[in-house]
Amino acid sequence: MIIESKKRKLYVVGAICAVALLSTCVVVFKPSSVISFVRTALQPILALKPIIIWRAGGEEAYLAKTLARQLSVNNSEAPPTRVIETSRLPIRTQYVSLPKGFPEGAGALAALDDKLLVMSRTGIFYQYQSGNFLQLDWGKLPNGLNEYILRSNAQLNSDTMRAISLAYDQASQRIFVGYTKYVNPKTNRFAISSLEVDPRTLKGKANWKTEYESDLFDTMEMSHGGGGRLIVRNGALYFSVGYADTSIKINGKIVPASQNPNSSFGKIFKLNIKSRQIELISIGHRNVQGMAFTRTGELLSAEHGPQGGDEINLVVKGSNFGWPYRTYGTDYGSYTHVPGGASGAPWEVPTAFKSDEPMYAFVPSVALSPIQLIEGFHAEWDGDMLAGSLKAQSLFRLVVRSGRVVVSEPIWMGHRIRDIVLVPGYGIVLLMDDSLLAFLSVEETLLRANKKNAGYNFELKIQRCLVCHHFEHSTPASLAPSLANVLGRKMGGDTFDKYSEAMKKTSGVWSKDRLSAYLANPQSVVPGTTMPTLGLSAEEVNDIVAILTR
Repeated sequence: MIIESKKRKLYVVGAICAVALLSTCVVVFKPSSVISFVRTALQPILALKPIIIWRAGGEEAYLAKTLARQLSVNNSEAPPTRVIETSRLPIRTQYVSLPKGFPEGAGALAALDDKLLVMSRTGIFYQYQSGNFLQLDWGKLPNGLNEYILRSNAQLNSDTMRAISLAYDQASQRIFVGYTKYVNPKTNRFAISSLEVDPRTLKGKANWKTEYESDLFDTMEMSHGGGGRLIVRNGALYFSVGYADTSIKINGKIVPASQNPNSSFGKIFKLNIKSRQIELISIGHRNVQGMAFTRTGELLSAEHGPQGGDEINLVVKGSNFGWPYRTYGTDYGSYTHVPGGASGAPWEVPTAFKSDEPMYAFVPSVALSPIQLIEGFHAEWDGDMLAGSLKAQSLFRLVVRSGRVVVSEPIWMGHRIRDIVLVPGYGIVLLMDDSLLAFLSVEETLLRANKKNAGYNFELKIQRCLVCHHFEHSTPASLAPSLANVLGRKMGGDTFDKYSEAMKKTSGVWSKDRLSAYLANPQSVVPGTTMPTLGLSAEEVNDIVAILTR
């Protein structure tokens, strides 16, 4: 919409009248009364923001400026490639920065046959190919983002107006997108739309088609409390809807939305893609951020608890996972969990209430995000599940046997993981919240050598060092810095975050001579360091330095 000259004149006249009215009122009334009166009188005009738009050079310019101002964007360079040692495989991790201006937080990945698709949180679509990002011309996602910016006073942040999830159905050649849809300045919906695309050229064949819309929720309710995950299997689209802190009266009793079968919220549904019939699968969910099918066709969900109690659930029709009545987490800042609504008043838990137990619960919270079945990657991982996390900034390799998680291996990534997809030719691909992609593959050279940490752990001469130190990537759980590639590294320059203040202030790099002196007498090199004196002989020092610098 570009404002015509007549409209401009009307708005200018209206503004002049408002100023004149204000000048008159100041004489008669108190300033506070005048301000209140003017705010009320001008609310319809201010809601449309026409004068601001006109001054900014039109609607498109105003929208672009608002997006640039409110969306956090990371344009930093991608980290260098590194190898992560896991219990079974050395994983080569290569990073790629997303296109300039790609906003941080949210967004999604999908595999369209052997093509890698990337979606931003504002609903912009790209194909990644040969190191480049090609923006796809699929038209505007019908989320009403422009109307939200123009008509609403709410802010764009990680919890509002976001495109959440992306899935592709090969049989119907349709892309499905789950997103927050603007309705009016006070309310939104969770919606799913689909677009038929040519799998070869990636051109859209028609317009976006609405497949589902949730009940209304308040604009400020964190985009219905997360959820919005999509996954396609055997002609059906499975999707989650977040919990929303809402309730409804049933037979005179207040029932939370997640426990009300007639409410959209806190549920997993199944949509038949051909008939468009929707079926309720499970209730009692809080915030389902990930869904995946196992090799044997069982549906798993990954969801956030409150302060702990993040769950991996085995979802079957009729399941009730207990939220908000039951959780292994606690209320924020408390040692207990008391089911309560937005008003703070506790809900009455029904007599003899029963719910399904999770397969696995994380305490404390790791903020689970996506979950992905691994197939065609490597025999050591194939059939396992990878779960991502936001707060813990880690992958978790989950081994599922007979309906339970028997292994949960944390793999530190150092980034908030928003999505995971497995794409032929690309391996495992991660979308990070700081606008990065990470491509995971097996480091075959190290695997063939079959020596973890390049064999350092088998060096008897450095066993005293390995009581605290290691040769992997330092994480918040590390007791001491990594010794990998220490020669020539800045002193205090590892990713280890618990250096002594003395080491943090030290300049210079590690040389053979400096390492030798430090091992012999740490305080003589860095006074105040927390490194203990080990009482090593000159021969032992020489042996350790030779191993560390070879």
